Amino acid sequence: MNHERIEEIGLRAIEWIASEQRQFVAMHSATGMTVEDLRRLEEPEMLAACLDFVLSSDSRVLEFCRAASLEPDSVLAARRRLPGGDLPHWT
Repeated sequence: MNHERIEEIGLRAIEWIASEQRQFVAMHSATGMTVEDLRRLEEPEMLAACLDFVLSSDSRVLEFCRAASLEPDSVLAARRRLPGGDLPHWT
């Protein structure tokens, strides 16, 4: 997966979270992130944080993938290539 594709998936996640009130409220409750934080689109860490949020729930992954016309595996593959993606998940 190339850098452009990784960035595209991360940007789609940010767009989806921002456009879905229920998801934005859930992310804000879990992380404290605000709309201003989501505007830091150029930062790989922001893309990683948004993909972490999407990946925190199987149903959220599926809902995002349906909305973005993506395969679920592509979200995890993109996350693995962003900062912190090589760290083990304990959940």
